[in-house]
Amino acid sequence: MSANNSTFTNDEWKGSTTLLVTMTALTLLTNGYVLILFAMHRSLQTSFIVYVSSLLWSNIFETLFDLMDIMQYARYHWYFTSTLCNFRIYAQWITGAAVVHSHFIITVNRLWAATFPLHYRNYHSRKIAILLCWLVVIYYHLLICPMLIIDYVYYRPNMDNVTDCDVIFSAQPQYAGFIEIWIYIMPIVIMLLSYPYLLWRRNQVKIFRVPPGHAGALEKREAVSGGQHGFRVLTVLTGSIVVCWTTVKTHWILLGFCGTNLPTLHLVGSALYSVQRIIDPILCVLALEKFRIFCIIAHMQTVIECEVVSSAQPVLRRFLKI
Repeated sequence: MSANNSTFTNDEWKGSTTLLVTMTALTLLTNGYVLILFAMHRSLQTSFIVYVSSLLWSNIFETLFDLMDIMQYARYHWYFTSTLCNFRIYAQWITGAAVVHSHFIITVNRLWAATFPLHYRNYHSRKIAILLCWLVVIYYHLLICPMLIIDYVYYRPNMDNVTDCDVIFSAQPQYAGFIEIWIYIMPIVIMLLSYPYLLWRRNQVKIFRVPPGHAGALEKREAVSGGQHGFRVLTVLTGSIVVCWTTVKTHWILLGFCGTNLPTLHLVGSALYSVQRIIDPILCVLALEKFRIFCIIAHMQTVIECEVVSSAQPVLRRFLKI
């Protein structure tokens, strides 16, 4: 290896890889902490939280599999087996689709709730939410995996002399372009176009005030509250998509369809994309009023218990003296 190559590799390690490791640690911390809170407290485990949990798990898996890129950054050459390369490519494409569609299914959930509120209130449940999440996983697997299999069998059978572990786009330009648009671009377009409609529907729908003694009053109040929480989550996530995804998606569109490569645009876009995986759980927690109320109540209970103990101490002292 020449001196120039060594210098390039060291710069690559100090820059991109240091950023990757830092973003990974922060992503695991924020997403993992919120998932632990969801798992520990049953009062937070609503049907809508299933979609939020799916998004947080997708962020974690994509971040963990992105660590395999260190193998590229550190040596600027793929020195590992074909099997490991195939796994890296699969993880790269699937986890990226998982994150996009985890955002997308939250929009679908809100469209269902806003367009058919009675049907949603009667039929939506945690089991339905889990089923929808798994159906979406199967859906993007069925579209992406054939392209990866064709690439491996016909265009990338031998990794001995390959310097880059990635799909050969030039061999399947139509299929790769279709996947890029349908799997990674169209869900974002649908999310952004759906938001004005959902905002309009939210302003049109009247909140029913059910008498406390009425049958099913609790369920209906929870459904209305869940709808408000879901719209707030959708609002903050849609805003983060606009801010954090526009740059990186613009880079890939210019590269894939115009052949224009802008490294600075790619670097900024990748950094913003990684930032969103860190702030997703923070935004969701801020938008979920039930979660914030739960945290406040937990804090108040701790304070009350401390006050009770401190006020009981003088009484105990007198009792012991007697």
